[in-house]
Amino acid sequence: MQEVVAALRQARRPLLIAGGGVARSGAVAEFRALVDHCDMLAMATANGRGVLHPDCPNNLGSAGLVSGQAAIDVGQQADLVLAVGCKFSTFTPIHKPPHYPKPDTQKIIQIDIDAASIGRAAPVETGLVGDARATLAALLEELGSEPLDQQDSAWKQAILKTRDENRTLYRESAKSSKVVGGSGLLNESAVAATIADLLPEDAIVVHDGGQTMMWTISHIQVTSPESSLFVPGMGHLGFGLPYANAAKLAHPERPVFCLTGDGAMGMTIQELETASRYGLNVIVVVFNDSYWGMYKPFGEILENPEFGTRLSTVDFATVARGFGCYAEDVMDLEGIAPAIERALACGRPAVLNIGVDFTPHPMDFLWPNIILDGFQFPEQRKAGLKAVA
Repeated sequence: MQEVVAALRQARRPLLIAGGGVARSGAVAEFRALVDHCDMLAMATANGRGVLHPDCPNNLGSAGLVSGQAAIDVGQQADLVLAVGCKFSTFTPIHKPPHYPKPDTQKIIQIDIDAASIGRAAPVETGLVGDARATLAALLEELGSEPLDQQDSAWKQAILKTRDENRTLYRESAKSSKVVGGSGLLNESAVAATIADLLPEDAIVVHDGGQTMMWTISHIQVTSPESSLFVPGMGHLGFGLPYANAAKLAHPERPVFCLTGDGAMGMTIQELETASRYGLNVIVVVFNDSYWGMYKPFGEILENPEFGTRLSTVDFATVARGFGCYAEDVMDLEGIAPAIERALACGRPAVLNIGVDFTPHPMDFLWPNIILDGFQFPEQRKAGLKAVA
């Protein structure tokens, strides 16, 4: 513990990371207290969404790399990373060789209840095995009341500036309802932003799909971990509907939304029968663009337009009615709010089939860099969302 305290006091460019273990341990208050006391930059992993409040000034974002360029920059520039209950999965911007390897000057400290997790996915200098809540409480006590004022303030402000620019980019991308050069269907970013504004305060949101998940996580803010469900540590496509059913069974008094893509929905669509049989008022919103969206850019990189990402256009509303669900098609942004109202009031599973165009996300270039061992996007795509009006 003394090593950790000394490292925090000496670090010039520190980063605190909250993983899902912080949420499961009930250590939200302790982690937030550590961020406030140390006044250090912090982020949550995809499983740690909600540990940090969206209004926290040091919060770089939730879901790691999906948070934007600031996540990549801080992951490459931090001289100290303190990760709590974190598996260093694909979404975590630490040690992702060959494109984003751990710098030689970076020290990683990992706190985890599972000794086998220490150092398994990232080279760790110091590991503490223990429950997140108990360990963070002990760390706060050891730190005492003395402030930590040795940080590189110029670096910190530069990272925060990049964070704010990325947030502005997300907001700007949602201003147009359509995608330039698209088929006339809706802009995924605009749909996600619209839904974010309509969600009830006590809603539980399950984020499924690939490109769909990128946009919903980018726009939907989370104030508590139990309000956001995602599984980045495994191939997550199709988990959404079963998770949503379970969430509704566990919390029948709360509205439950499954936000998913058409490809992911097709994987477990039979679970609509389960929801219908048990009378679960789960609201499933399908972003239907007839693509495996996250992999569509790979076809550009490999110069193969027939990369296998194109899907048939499925009439999910008709399919859902066959399972005994309420369903409707939504083809404009103005129709989303009344459709959600009807879905919440119907008393049974509801499927809203929304026609969207594939919409480029500012962080699309990440996955080829990580998965294809350093392949690069064409510069016009890496530059951002120029395809969105």
